[in-house]
Amino acid sequence: MREYIGGVCLDLTYDSGDTACADERELDEILRIVQTVDKRDFGRVIADRRSERLLYYLSAQRQNIAAGLEIGRNQKILEIGSECGIVTDKLARKAKSVTCIDPSAKKCRVNAYRNRAYDNIEIYAGSFEAVCAQFPDRYDIVTLIGVLGDIRNRLGCALSAENLLRTAKDLLKPDGMLVLALDNKYGLKYWAGCRDECRHEFFGNLKAHGDSREDPYYSLNRIKKMLKDAELEDMECFYPYPDYRYARSIYSDEYLPSRGELTSNMNNYGESRMVLFDEGEAYDHLISDGLFPLFSNSYLIVCRRKDTRQ
Repeated sequence: MREYIGGVCLDLTYDSGDTACADERELDEILRIVQTVDKRDFGRVIADRRSERLLYYLSAQRQNIAAGLEIGRNQKILEIGSECGIVTDKLARKAKSVTCIDPSAKKCRVNAYRNRAYDNIEIYAGSFEAVCAQFPDRYDIVTLIGVLGDIRNRLGCALSAENLLRTAKDLLKPDGMLVLALDNKYGLKYWAGCRDECRHEFFGNLKAHGDSREDPYYSLNRIKKMLKDAELEDMECFYPYPDYRYARSIYSDEYLPSRGELTSNMNNYGESRMVLFDEGEAYDHLISDGLFPLFSNSYLIVCRRKDTRQ
């Protein structure tokens, strides 16, 4: 079943109806907001309600993770795990078309209403496996923003991270670009007392989790190896600060932070936390010793499909 909301095509053909998420009640409120409030006023609504979930699902600051991506006006993008369409908004301004997949029909509807002014967005509700099996197209860019740490909930299926990366690679055109954003298992905020985002525990990402292949937490070395095994190469790594969800700055190996620059460490996480030490001071020591990339809270990784043509 397909319907149009403004210029957005919403396809519910693959929606099984059994992918309710933990935020269903809050999503009802968010849907009402995007239906009735101009998105230029979302900041006011967030400030009035003082809700972290509204911040997460509505704040334009979350678009910063895609602001610097090199996207051409003739390029087609596949956004896997698109949620309520905050990043979709940014991508649709830059690209020829954006195809979105998310298992939650309600999140897809929020996405459609939020972005109904565009005419280059298609949104598919349903599990990633069910939807992408029907796609004949290949894409210039595939995005996995915050997906790897919670594949089952974000995609509505039980793919391993390794298989997801291989599938994403196969959905790319030759020399197409894969964009990943994910938390760093060894991010400084976790040592300093933040709960992890997967299991919502203190130091949860630092504990052993049985089979390492099932560990939802990723170090830089682990994700680089997984991408290499999936035949994705030419990797560029960037460091969103304070993290990829609410990035204020995005650093690179060519432009790393300086001492005294990383001071926004106390108001950027939705989880309750402890304060075990001064993160700004710790960052200064890490920066001086050239260790900031290993302890960055998040990574933004851009890589390309390996062209195996002889």
